[in-house]
Amino acid sequence: MDKKNIIENEIEKTLKLLEESERLTPNPFFYAKIEEKLKEKGGKNRLNLSLIMKPVALIALILLNITTIAMYVKGDDATSRSEIVSILSSDFGAGNFNTDILNLR
Repeated sequence: MDKKNIIENEIEKTLKLLEESERLTPNPFFYAKIEEKLKEKGGKNRLNLSLIMKPVALIALILLNITTIAMYVKGDDATSRSEIVSILSSDFGAGNFNTDILNLR
């Protein structure tokens, strides 16, 4: 026999062994043990990001609002406010509407 036939025979023998072999059944408690280990590791090292991110987002929004209010109060120039209101109203298509709502004074 040549080398190619020997290799083909060995491959066929191996494939027959794989087809004929019976599947091993694991211990019935194997999956329960794995789940228990995953729960132990998951509970210790995992941080709940929603508990951290919700207060951080709330603080960021509050700081943004405070900054916006401070910038609005600091600018006492009424003409610049009216110009900003007119620019914004024209940008958002509110040119025909009454913009007195935006004047806080």
